[in-house]
Amino acid sequence: MLFGVPMVPFVAVAGSHLIVAMWLLPLFGAFASFVVLAACLVELIFLRLLSLHDPHRLNQTLMAFAWNYHRRNKANWGTHSMGPQQLKKR
Repeated sequence: MLFGVPMVPFVAVAGSHLIVAMWLLPLFGAFASFVVLAACLVELIFLRLLSLHDPHRLNQTLMAFAWNYHRRNKANWGTHSMGPQQLKKR
């Protein structure tokens, strides 16, 4: 963990923002780069607060966010259900 944030999300957020800020500096100027870096700091603070008490809470939040788009059977009975295997007609 770096600064209270798990390593992979920290590198993904900080690295992507630094690359964008480096490209914005010659193209649009220093102000655009500072805006991107300020957004990076806000996101890192949010990640730190999210994982302050439980380091796996970030993973749970991202899994819940991803699962909301894969709810194929919600149209049938309005809820989300999962099983260990794919049930399909053969």
